[in-house]
Amino acid sequence: MSNRERIVQLLDIIPDYKMGYILAYVQGIAADEESDDIFCQRMVENYESDPDPEKDKTYTLEELKESKRQIDSTLHKLRETIKTFEFKENAERYKSQITLAKRRVKAFEIANWFIENELDK
Repeated sequence: MSNRERIVQLLDIIPDYKMGYILAYVQGIAADEESDDIFCQRMVENYESDPDPEKDKTYTLEELKESKRQIDSTLHKLRETIKTFEFKENAERYKSQITLAKRRVKAFEIANWFIENELDK
């Protein structure tokens, strides 16, 4: 059985609520770094030029705590993914995936920093 066939077989037993994690991971693997950089830059530009007054919305303490919990969970999974790739026999083969995962870790760490600052107020 090929790896592709095994993955498809495993997807049949994954519960629906976990499919988002798998989709995000597979999209991350499939994306190249330049496309990811362009996408992120466009997101920043769109946010900065957005006239919507709700873009500066405030959040409740509970929303911030739940967001931090979700980010912490995602950070843990990303860090484990990085370790897995780095310890593979041919780690160089996974260089772009490792780089992308490290960039995402950094982005989530920044988001966490902002949330923690709000929680400390």
